[in-house]
Amino acid sequence: MGRWRTSTFRLIALYTAIFALCGSALVTFIYWQSASYMTQQADTQIEWQGHYFESLGAEAIIEEIAQRISNAHVHVTFVGLFSRDGTWLAGDLPELPAGLPIDRGKHTITDLRSTVVGSHVALARASAFRLRSGDILLLARDLDEVRELRASILRALVLGSGCALVIAFAGIMLVTLRRNTRIRALREVAEHIARGDLQRRLPPSGSDELDMLAHIVNHMLDEIERLMGEIKSTCDSIAHDLRSPLSRARTLLARATLMNPGAAGEPLERALGEIDVALARFRALLRISELETMHRRSGFSTFDLRGLVSEVADLYAPLAEDKDIAFESRLVDAGSIHADRALLFEALGNMLDNAIKFTPPGGAVRIDLRKQAQGASIDVFDSGPGISPDERKAVTQRFYRSEQTAQLPGSGLGLSVVAAVIRLHNFALHIDDATPHATTGTRISVDCWPQPLAQ
Repeated sequence: MGRWRTSTFRLIALYTAIFALCGSALVTFIYWQSASYMTQQADTQIEWQGHYFESLGAEAIIEEIAQRISNAHVHVTFVGLFSRDGTWLAGDLPELPAGLPIDRGKHTITDLRSTVVGSHVALARASAFRLRSGDILLLARDLDEVRELRASILRALVLGSGCALVIAFAGIMLVTLRRNTRIRALREVAEHIARGDLQRRLPPSGSDELDMLAHIVNHMLDEIERLMGEIKSTCDSIAHDLRSPLSRARTLLARATLMNPGAAGEPLERALGEIDVALARFRALLRISELETMHRRSGFSTFDLRGLVSEVADLYAPLAEDKDIAFESRLVDAGSIHADRALLFEALGNMLDNAIKFTPPGGAVRIDLRKQAQGASIDVFDSGPGISPDERKAVTQRFYRSEQTAQLPGSGLGLSVVAAVIRLHNFALHIDDATPHATTGTRISVDCWPQPLAQ
C-alpha cells in the first residue's frame, strides 16, 4: 500500500490491546480477591484456635497439642508453646520466628520450620500471644494453597494471554488481508478512473460501509460520464459540422484566388490563411478528443526508443535549419519501451515543432534521450522566450496562448495533444527552464515510465 497504512489493522490492534488489558485486569482482580479470601480464612482459623487454646488449662493445652499432632494426616495448622523466655515446651514449631511480634496480630512469614518430617513451610500466616499463665502460644497456618493458587493464576494469565494474542494476531492478519484485498481492488479501479477511464466502476462485494461508498461513487461516476459524454459529443459535433463548410469555403476561395491573381487576390489569400488556421484547430480538437477516448492499448508494442527519437530528430532538423536555428540531438541507448509508437512519434514531433516555432533565428534547439534508474527520459530544449512558472500548467490546456507568443501563428493546441498522448501512456510531462535560473528558454521533459497516483 505504499506509504498508506491500513486503518483496519490499527483498529483491530487497538481493540485487541484493550481486550487484553481488560482481561489482564480481570484476572489480576480475581487473583488478588482469591488470595485475600484464602488469607482471611486462614486468619479466621488461627483466631478460632487461639480462643480455644486460651480456654484450656496449662496441662490441657500440652495434651491437646500432642493429640492434634498425632492425629493429623495433613499438616496445615502448626502450633508451638513456649515459656516466658522463649523456651520450647510443646508443639511442632521448635522456635519462635525471628521478628514476629507477640501481639496477637496476624502476620505473613516465610521459611517456617516444623519438627514434622517434610513440613518445611515456605509461606504461612502466624500469630503469637501470651496466655494467662505467661507462656507464649504460636499458631500458624500453611499458605501453600494460596501460593499455588497464585502460581496457577499467573500461569493461566501468561498462557491465556499468549494464546489470546496469537489468536488475535491471526485474526488481525486474516481480517486485514481480506480487507486489503478489497481495498486493493477498489484502488486499482480508482486509478484507472483517475487516469480518465470513466467507464470503470468500483466492484461491490458485500453490504458493509465500503460497498455503500462504492454504490455512491458509482452513481456519481454514472452522472459524470453522462455529462462528460454530452459535452464531448457537443464539442465534437461542432468541430465536425463546422469543418465541412469551412473546407468548402476554402475550396471556393482557392478557386477565386486563382481567377484573381495579383493585388486583387491578396484579401482572398488572407481569408484562405484564416480558414487554414480554423481548420487546423478543428483537426487538433478532434485529434485530442480521439486520444482522450483511446483507453485501449491495442496499438502498444515494444520498440527501440532511440530509433524513434532519432527519426523524429531527422524529420525536424531541416525545418530548424530553414529558420537558421542550431539543431542538436544527444541520444543514448535507453533500451526498449512498451508504448504506441505512432502516438509517441506525434507527441515528440509536436514538442520539436513548438520549440522550433518559438525559437527566434540564431537560436538553438536540442533533443536529448537519457537513461535513468526508473526508465528513459526525453528532453527538448529551446532558446525561445520561455514559459513563466505560473503558465506552465495552463499551456497544456486547449487554446491557451502565452502573452509572449500570442503574436506568433498557432492554434494553442500543440501541447494539449502532447499532454493527451502522455496521459494515455501514463507517463509524466514536465515543463521547466532550459537552465536553472534562466530568464529565457524552455525544457519540456517526458518521463517514459508508468507514474503512480499522487500520494
